[in-house]
Amino acid sequence: MEEIEYRGPLTENQVDQLVTYLAEEGTLIKEEFERVVFFETANFPAIGDFQTGTSRLSLKSDNKGTYFRIKEGNPSDLSRKEFDIKIEENDISNLIYILNRLGLTDGFYRPTFRRDYKIGNLIISVKTKCVMGNHFEFELNDPDISSEDLIKKLILKFGLSIWSKNQYKERIANLMINNSAINIYESKIFH
Repeated sequence: MEEIEYRGPLTENQVDQLVTYLAEEGTLIKEEFERVVFFETANFPAIGDFQTGTSRLSLKSDNKGTYFRIKEGNPSDLSRKEFDIKIEENDISNLIYILNRLGLTDGFYRPTFRRDYKIGNLIISVKTKCVMGNHFEFELNDPDISSEDLIKKLILKFGLSIWSKNQYKERIANLMINNSAINIYESKIFH
């Protein structure tokens, strides 16, 4: 599925105001703690490294389960295709072991508390307690004029700013990459 994502920072005050607004105007579709590890893929030339590569591989765990995911496109691109495979609980350790043996050993851990709301075709995520800092994501899976208008309205109403491609790359470098990568197998985050 192809998606378009706009992201930007949120102050504590903006988090409170945006969540209050979304609770009144939207539909809460998810509220949970999410664990994600983004694999360092520098040893895979077809993918490239975590920050500048052409795709991003990750393991994601939330209330719905654990997923092995690839997002095609550089992480700072607005439009990317996402492919997920749900991993059964009893297969997670085996998958991590296999990925480790294939050379996907290290990654960047990004836990976050996530609230997703839906208004029309727009999904608005408010992420807090995150390595990347408090931030929002506007996700469009089926772009339309009303969603674009809503994004403009939210930006003006709450004084939001969208990270440019370079700002997002810098954020990845400063807040994710500067934190040490972990060995996925040894960390036992998913088992």
